[in-house]
Amino acid sequence: MKIEFANRTWEVEPNDLSLTQAVVITGRIGGSLADWDAALEDPKSPGWLAAVQCLYWLMRQQDGDRVAIGDVDFAVLRFSQAVADAVTREGNAATEAEMDPMRPGGRPGEAESPADGHGLTGSPASPI
Repeated sequence: MKIEFANRTWEVEPNDLSLTQAVVITGRIGGSLADWDAALEDPKSPGWLAAVQCLYWLMRQQDGDRVAIGDVDFAVLRFSQAVADAVTREGNAATEAEMDPMRPGGRPGEAESPADGHGLTGSPASPI
């Protein structure tokens, strides 16, 4: 996923996290990777801040920055909005690809949706 944050585009792929990274994340949130995913999707969750911190840390790790998870500090609400925007963009791109009649399995004729006016249906994918 490409996240536009702090005047640059970052790439993060949670499905590519290493075992070491997974251990750090699960230790930080005190639960499983599924718990991390659930907390990321629920800003009302008591674990949401730690989950967002872990996603930011993973993004930095995958960019080659070996900062300690406890040392990351960032504008959490701006970052979470940037993540939400990235998830929406990816969800829209996936829907557009699915609707492409030239793509095997594409569904021509289903590309129009009166609800949104531009033929995109479906919901954004989870960030992890």
